[in-house]
Amino acid sequence: MSLMTADLSNQIPTVLIMLGIICLIGIFGNTLVIIVYSLKQDRLTATLFILILAISDFLACITLIPGTMIIEYVEWNIDSTFLCKFYYFINNTFIPFSSLLISCIAFDRYFCLCHPFKNILTRERAKRVILILIFICIILGFSSTFTVRVEQVHFDTNIINNNDNNRHSNKTIDYNSTIKFDYSFNSYYKSEKFECTEILKLNHTMIETVLYQIVQKSQTCSYILCILCVVTLYILIYRSVSKITLMFSLSG
Repeated sequence: MSLMTADLSNQIPTVLIMLGIICLIGIFGNTLVIIVYSLKQDRLTATLFILILAISDFLACITLIPGTMIIEYVEWNIDSTFLCKFYYFINNTFIPFSSLLISCIAFDRYFCLCHPFKNILTRERAKRVILILIFICIILGFSSTFTVRVEQVHFDTNIINNNDNNRHSNKTIDYNSTIKFDYSFNSYYKSEKFECTEILKLNHTMIETVLYQIVQKSQTCSYILCILCVVTLYILIYRSVSKITLMFSLSG
C-alpha cells in the first residue's frame, strides 16, 4: 500500500499482466514496422513520420512500459530521486511525442489527398517538424519532473496478542504520520520507506501547486488538440474523397 496506489492496490496484478501483453505486442509490431519502412526506397513524408513513430513506440515499449511494471510492482516505493524523476520524464516525453506524430501523419494525409498539387509538407520540412516536436516533448518531460519527489514514509507495525484463537487484522492508514497493523501474535517492528509521489499528495507550497496545474493542463490540452486535429482532418479527407468519387461516378 502506498500514497500512489492506496485505492488501486488490488488491481495491480491485472495491470501488470495487461502491460506485459502490450509490451510484447508493441515490441514485435514496431520491430516489423521499423524493418519494413527502413527498407523502403521512397522519400515520402508519410514513410518518415511512420518510421519515427515506430522507433518512438519501440523505445517506449523497452523502457517506459517495463519501468511502469516495476514501479507498479513495488507500489512506487523508490528511494532514488533520479529514477523517480527519470520515469516521469520518459513518460511525459514519449506519450506526447507519439500523439503529436499521429497528428502530423493526419496533416500529411490531408495535404496529399486534398491538396495533391501543392508541395506543402516536403521531406526536409517534415524533418524540421520532427525536431521541433522532439524539443517540445523534452520540455514537457523535463517540466513534469518538478511535479514529483521522493518522500520518506514512516511505518510503525505494532503486533499484539488476541484473546481468542481466531486471527484477525485491523489496518489503519494515516499517510501523514504512520501505518499501523494489528495481528494475533506479539511483536513490534518499525520500518521506513521512500516513495515516489506527486507533490499534491504531500505537503506542498502554492508555487508547487501552480506548477503542477500548469504541467497537467498543458499535457491535457495537447492531447485534446491532437484528438481534435486528427478527427477534423480525417473528416475533411473523407469529404474530399467522397466528392471526387461522386464526380467520377457522375461523369462515368
